[in-house]
Amino acid sequence: MIVVYLEGVRNTQAFRKACKQARAAGKPVIALKLGTSEGGRAAMAHTGSLAGSI
Repeated sequence: MIVVYLEGVRNTQAFRKACKQARAAGKPVIALKLGTSEGGRAAMAHTGSLAGSI
């Protein structure tokens, strides 16, 4: 089993390809996306995603 915690996916084609490869290998993929509720937006504001890339 592969569990992924996502804030967003920049390269959707690569993500989909990786999920298909995992599925072909018999590994289910569970993706947890940060919600769009008020609490989810507050949590997202406290992540490194706002700092930009290094």
